[in-house]
Amino acid sequence: MDAIGALIIWLLLSYAVMIYAEKKGRSRIGFFFLSLLLSPLIALVLLAVGPSNPQGMGLRKCPQCAEWVKTEALKCRFCGLDFFAELPISTVVGPLGGDMPTTGNGHEVRSGSSLKWFAIAGALFMLGLSLVWLMQGTGKKSVEANETSAIGSLRLISTACFTYDSKFAHGYPAKLSFLGPPSRQNNADNFAADLLDAMLASGGKNGYVFEYAPGRLVRGRIKSYSVIARPSSGSEGRRFFVDETGVIRQSLGGDPDKNSIPLH
Repeated sequence: MDAIGALIIWLLLSYAVMIYAEKKGRSRIGFFFLSLLLSPLIALVLLAVGPSNPQGMGLRKCPQCAEWVKTEALKCRFCGLDFFAELPISTVVGPLGGDMPTTGNGHEVRSGSSLKWFAIAGALFMLGLSLVWLMQGTGKKSVEANETSAIGSLRLISTACFTYDSKFAHGYPAKLSFLGPPSRQNNADNFAADLLDAMLASGGKNGYVFEYAPGRLVRGRIKSYSVIARPSSGSEGRRFFVDETGVIRQSLGGDPDKNSIPLH
């Protein structure tokens, strides 16, 4: 499973924990980010063993029997108290006013405050994680773009070498620079055939370095050549190889050669 699939599953499980937290009257957002920061399993266990929040579930405490009933109820279903009948002020103030915390010792209030900080920490964690994934994705795309450019450059070099061989009597070029453009004062010749741009003919382009090696002279002609494309210093990517056959080969480790895996 890749990182994106794992993230989607993590988010779905965190969402399920959030729904369960709502049913128990706890902070939905708080437990959602707690799931993201720690894990959905840890957040679920904390919810299961922790107390419910009756006020968060839409309940209120009966001032006479101290049981929790729905806020819309006119009478307590436990003791039958009529909530709208005249009661002593000392009895009505507090529970019916809805200003009291869920528990007398204030644990629910402190729990809500803790969840707020967990939510903030979770948000910062997810932001950092998103930035890391974004940077990794951008770096991967950059490597792929450089590899594609290197493959295209090797095809250009291969075509240029074939043209050079057919144009001049001494076979393939002795140097890669012989395929580059001539100076303004000179016309194209076997030392500057004008078959590649100046950057590629110099041996480097788009994060890759190209090492050209001519073959042996056979009756005054260079009958073979090879080119190895390596990522430049500090860059990442595969290494590539091409020779007079025109077949581009690749390697993930050391330098490739004529026996390496062909590029499809």
